[in-house]
Amino acid sequence: MISTREVKAKMKTTKNIKEITSALEVVSIIRMKKSQEVVRQSKNFVKTSFEILKSLLENGALDGSDNKKEKTNNKKAVLLITSDKGLCGPFNVNVVKKFNEFLSENNFTEKDIKVISVGKWGYNFLKRKNFNILSSFQRFSDVITLEEINPIAENVFDLYSKNEFSELYVVYTDFISSVKNVCRVKRMLPYNVEEIINIIKEIFPEIEYKRKERKVKKEYIFEPSVSYIMERLTPFLLRIQLFYFITESNAVEHSLRMMAMKNAKDTATDLLKNLNLIFNKARQEKITSELIEITSAKELL
Repeated sequence: MISTREVKAKMKTTKNIKEITSALEVVSIIRMKKSQEVVRQSKNFVKTSFEILKSLLENGALDGSDNKKEKTNNKKAVLLITSDKGLCGPFNVNVVKKFNEFLSENNFTEKDIKVISVGKWGYNFLKRKNFNILSSFQRFSDVITLEEINPIAENVFDLYSKNEFSELYVVYTDFISSVKNVCRVKRMLPYNVEEIINIIKEIFPEIEYKRKERKVKKEYIFEPSVSYIMERLTPFLLRIQLFYFITESNAVEHSLRMMAMKNAKDTATDLLKNLNLIFNKARQEKITSELIEITSAKELL
């Protein structure tokens, strides 16, 4: 039979866990609301940026730019977005699962793919599996800012310009609501009209986009040249794309961490109730046993 002292020790430990998870839940709620606000405020700006790119692609303005140039290699790269911290439920596991599905669907192996890691969890996973890691970015603030995206965008654009890869895909988690999210794979580079339209639809699902057939091709005049304009426009658009993907993932991370902490708190609460019943039962048995001993001793006397 378990002693009351052992039950008390377990109750104390469980109570401490409940207090910690309750505090983490509150912190996660605050961070989730902040990250959701960042996503909400940036949606119109992100949508407009994507529409600029879509318009240029549809009208053939980028046909002479680096977007259409043949790359000297056929290497594919993936930008894997995970979290720096744990305790966020299935967030990182779902991202890695989607990443593995992408590799399986395209018959890629560790040697066929290069990876840019965003988040400590993803970096540790890639290192264990011996993937070719081009670069890694970690230690972000709780709510991602545009300033933190700049080094990633510069690195991606630099690697693409140097022909380190011919295509870049991103694996991220799309925030739909506090209780709903979807892991997605999107092609970032080279730019593709259909992918851009799909992203705009995901940002604003109520808007219907139909790709127009170009019966008459509009002619754009670029001064001083297309390459000069795109050298300055592409990093900006790339930065906006990355900002969208990472802030969406960031909002999901805090949302899932909040749910994980709430579940842990509820489990600790239920466990405390059960331990309290066990404690009362053990104490009652001890009292009953002592009463029986006293009664037996009295009868012997």
